Amino acid sequence: MRQLDFKDHQPPVSPEELAAAEAALAELGHRMPSSYREFLAAHDGGPPVQDMFDYTERDGGGEQDRIHFFLGVAESPDGDLVETAQALHGRVIPGLLPVAGDPFGNFLLLDTRDGHDGPIWLWDHELEPDEPDESNLSFVAADLATLLENLRPAPAPATEPKPERTGWRRLLGRS
Repeated sequence: MRQLDFKDHQPPVSPEELAAAEAALAELGHRMPSSYREFLAAHDGGPPVQDMFDYTERDGGGEQDRIHFFLGVAESPDGDLVETAQALHGRVIPGLLPVAGDPFGNFLLLDTRDGHDGPIWLWDHELEPDEPDESNLSFVAADLATLLENLRPAPAPATEPKPERTGWRRLLGRS
């Protein structure tokens, strides 16, 4: 699995912390698949440097989004894995484990239903139905490894050239 660069490096999760998180997730009806367990063992979430990804809208159109943070086991200002799973309990289909959030309050969910380890779905909170279903899910990647492979850095924001200083502004050095 691809190793990512993170803006704020978190130490790997200890086996004891990982076991406690898995037990708490099991109480919510979630199973932590091996791919995410390996990811957490390498680094405990955080904001990635390579954060851009493509996804397919329900209508088949292509879109882009960014990962604001990967969920980890340790407490974080963005929330941790167990806390987020608790907050989304009853709002997402059982068996879809939140693994990352975007800057807009949406989450990337790892499909663990029927013992699977993928695909990855983007859950759009603005399209959230009254009862959890797949109507607000968009396909992102076949699995976590594919998502990580396809992440790329966001392009640098374009900067507008400064206007040329003329007249008294040029003499006084003001824009």
